[in-house]
Amino acid sequence: MDALQVNVYLTSHCTRYGRNRCSDCYYPIDGKMSRHMAMDIGVWINKLAKIENVKLFKAHFLGGEPLLNPDALLMLLILLHDLPSHPDGKFVIFTNGDLLDEYILKVLKRWQVKILLNPTNLPLDEVRRRMELIKSVCGGVSLAIVADMANLARLRDLAELAVEFNGHIRINRLYHGGSISGYVEEFGRQMHKVFDVLLSSKFVMWPNFILESTYPLWEGPKNCHSCGKWLLIIDPNGDIRSCNADMDTKIGHISTHTRMSDFKFPQRWSSKNLEECKGCEWANGGWCQGGCPLSRKLAFGTYNHKTPFCEVYKTLFPRLQELVTRWKEKHGLE
Repeated sequence: MDALQVNVYLTSHCTRYGRNRCSDCYYPIDGKMSRHMAMDIGVWINKLAKIENVKLFKAHFLGGEPLLNPDALLMLLILLHDLPSHPDGKFVIFTNGDLLDEYILKVLKRWQVKILLNPTNLPLDEVRRRMELIKSVCGGVSLAIVADMANLARLRDLAELAVEFNGHIRINRLYHGGSISGYVEEFGRQMHKVFDVLLSSKFVMWPNFILESTYPLWEGPKNCHSCGKWLLIIDPNGDIRSCNADMDTKIGHISTHTRMSDFKFPQRWSSKNLEECKGCEWANGGWCQGGCPLSRKLAFGTYNHKTPFCEVYKTLFPRLQELVTRWKEKHGLE
């Protein structure tokens, strides 16, 4: 098996909970992973990776705010440390940065954990301060931006911050954006501004995850994420799902499922079986996989429908392609 990615939710608790919790937070499961469960999960992942002969491994740690559960995080880092690393790194943590200080950053750096900072609804000067802190200790910083109502209008500003810090950006549209009046069109307008920034910059950014989760080399080992294929979502109680935000996609538990053949995925990113996508140059060229299955389900009530962002993406794909060309030229790739 070429690759395995696990997204581990350490807790549903958040530093914003009960105060100004992000209004579009998609994770409603209530729970916090115990240290004992973290140990069981770490052992289970190791066994699965050995059985499947996994060559590339990546773990994402999420929440809530994952840094609210440092015991479980450290346990998993210890247990998963010897698994074969993905070329882009083995460990990634998504954090709003509320709990980050120099000591915690040094610990994360020691374990080679890549930090993806979610700016939430923080003022830009505070986002900048947190980026400066992370970069000063870890040497680099990346942004994980949810294009919610707080950030949609300032995507260009956030893209400029990323370029200023030579950092990567991950931009995720709202899963339910296709059912919000005017959201798709506004998302398109703001994303064009993002591409204006990226294409005019001397800093050449690898464009994966800039546009939804559609990117080149989807089927290859370069990026081991593949919804419905080799991506497993693990909740604090050991339940396993196939989608970050679709709570109806439970496919097993660490106590009952021991190999990939045990899992039956209800959906996956794929345009191959979507009637509407047949004949599309972007689908046939491998760039578009029909859009996020959950976004399709929330907008149309079924996975068997192309993304509600289809027409917007068609205007953005050429610009994404230009970024890829720039990246390949810089790195001497064909």
